[in-house]
Amino acid sequence: MVLLYTKTKGKWKHKIYFSTDLSLSHAMILKYYPASFPIAFLYRDGKQHTGLNDSQTRSVNKLNFHFNTSLTAIHIAKTQHWVQDHKEQKKYFQ
Repeated sequence: MVLLYTKTKGKWKHKIYFSTDLSLSHAMILKYYPASFPIAFLYRDGKQHTGLNDSQTRSVNKLNFHFNTSLTAIHIAKTQHWVQDHKEQKKYFQ
């Protein structure tokens, strides 16, 4: 667990960063932390919109195909969204 203190505008502020991998150094946890948000949103969108959790098969190959198809559909939708919008009108994909 890493507890980071910074002083901004005269006030102390703290943030807690943690990892389940106990072998990671403090620097690596701070490096990896920002990358976790896009991954979390990808899985959230996959669960809500493309049926990531809705497979009824038990075959490993079929599960892999289902997961890859679901996540690929999210990537294609996000790419299509960004390509169609003008740069000055970019908004978050919903």
